[in-house]
Amino acid sequence: MARWSSLAPLLGRILLGGFFVWNGLQEIVNLSATTDIFIHLNLPNPVDWAVAAVIVEIVGGIALVTNTKSRWAALVLALYVALTSVVLAGSGGVEMQLFLENLAILGGLLCLSA
Repeated sequence: MARWSSLAPLLGRILLGGFFVWNGLQEIVNLSATTDIFIHLNLPNPVDWAVAAVIVEIVGGIALVTNTKSRWAALVLALYVALTSVVLAGSGGVEMQLFLENLAILGGLLCLSA
């Protein structure tokens, strides 16, 4: 049992952090599609917002995986997930299932930050 209690946080950080690193890398590859989301939301400087989203996801994800300032990284990523979920839900751009999945990810990040 002691072995699992030491492996579980590591595995959790790898899974959560890896999710964000992967998403960030996909957003780099499809930066125009990521920028289009911010254009659709009528935000000024959509390219800057897209780049900021990529940076938050990749840097935050790496911080979780490496356990570097993981509490702060989890809180920043939780805020990011909450804001994107609310903004996209308000724009009609997200389905209920995706919104609920984001709430689960938000819950995991909040647990990790504690």
